[in-house]
Amino acid sequence: MIIFGTRTKLLSAVGTQHTCSHCNTGKLNLVYTGSYFHIFWIPIFPLGKKGMTQCPHCKQTLTERELGPQSRSYVNSQKSSAKTPLTHFSGLIIIGVLIFSIFLINAFDKTGGYIRNPKIGDVYQVKGNAENQFVLWKVTAVEGDTVVFATHSQYNLVQADINEQTVFGKLDEKFTDSRLKMAKRNIKSMTQNDKNLVAIFRK
Repeated sequence: MIIFGTRTKLLSAVGTQHTCSHCNTGKLNLVYTGSYFHIFWIPIFPLGKKGMTQCPHCKQTLTERELGPQSRSYVNSQKSSAKTPLTHFSGLIIIGVLIFSIFLINAFDKTGGYIRNPKIGDVYQVKGNAENQFVLWKVTAVEGDTVVFATHSQYNLVQADINEQTVFGKLDEKFTDSRLKMAKRNIKSMTQNDKNLVAIFRK
């Protein structure tokens, strides 16, 4: 069950030199309230401000609609002094932070994103049997949570041989017809511990 609705909070109350027309005694206060939409009582965004006059002596309160044209104009002219607090934007701020966080995660975890959403043609740089040697795997099919690779014919590539230009250039012609199948979770584990998965190239 989602609890949502609107709430109103006092923004400011300031005294004036205007005398109450009802009791002719008290000096009117200008009172401003702000409304906002909330979900589970967390303010999402403001809905606007309302002004009114209030007499501290007779307690008469008049909203903008109940005021005469001159008084209404004065109340509206002072409305900008009643600032909407940042808390009324809490929901938008939270949403913005979440979106920005997701963007940062995707930006800094490009490899993880490629593993979660593999595409045919992706090329994986994997550590070989010997130190400082690498082999390439090329995605040829995706079957649910299983990725199918064709392995490269050269098992002794060095880092200087491998870059985006060569991977999709001269090295692209030397993949074998062999089929290597691996679950995504196992591919993910290759980025941990010994980090056997060095990089993923995508056109």
